[in-house]
Amino acid sequence: MTSGDRQRLATDVAFVGSCYPERCELIRYLNARLEKPVRVWGRGWRRCRGVHSHGPLSLADCMKVYANAAVTLPLHHRDSDTGCNMKFYEIPAAGGYQVCDWQPLLQDSALGRLTTACRTPEEFLDRIRHALHYPDERADLTARAQAEVLAHESYENRFTNLLKQLY
Repeated sequence: MTSGDRQRLATDVAFVGSCYPERCELIRYLNARLEKPVRVWGRGWRRCRGVHSHGPLSLADCMKVYANAAVTLPLHHRDSDTGCNMKFYEIPAAGGYQVCDWQPLLQDSALGRLTTACRTPEEFLDRIRHALHYPDERADLTARAQAEVLAHESYENRFTNLLKQLY
C-alpha cells in the first residue's frame, strides 16, 4: 500500500457497502460516541444525514481498507438473516479484523466463532472500543480468522457446501 493509499484508505473503523436505513442508524450511533467517526465507502450515503461517504471503491481498494482498518464492519442487509455476506469472508482473508452483526450461522461455523458479533448498537460500541483498546488481542483473533478462512472457506468449498444444502 502506498503512502497515498494509506492516507486515503486507512482508518480506525471502516464500513464498505451501500446505505440502508439500519446501517445508517448504526453508523450515526457509533459516530456520536466513538473518538473518531466510522469511515464509510459505498453508494447511497447522501440519504444518510450526518454520515460522510468517500464514494464506491474498487475491489482492490476494498481489500486495502479491510487489511488496514483496525476494525471493519461487515454489516448484513436486513434480508440476510440466515447467512453471511461476502465481506464476512473477504475481511479476514485480507488480514482484517471484523465486528459483525449477529447471524445464526455464526454459532455453527469455525469462522463465526472467531468473529466478534453484536446484536445491539450498544454492543457494537462496546466491542469496537474493546478491539481498539486491545490491539494484541485483536491481532491474535485476526490471524486465527485469516488462517481459518484461507484454509477452509475457498469459493470451491463454499459452492460445494451450498450445493449440498440444495440437493
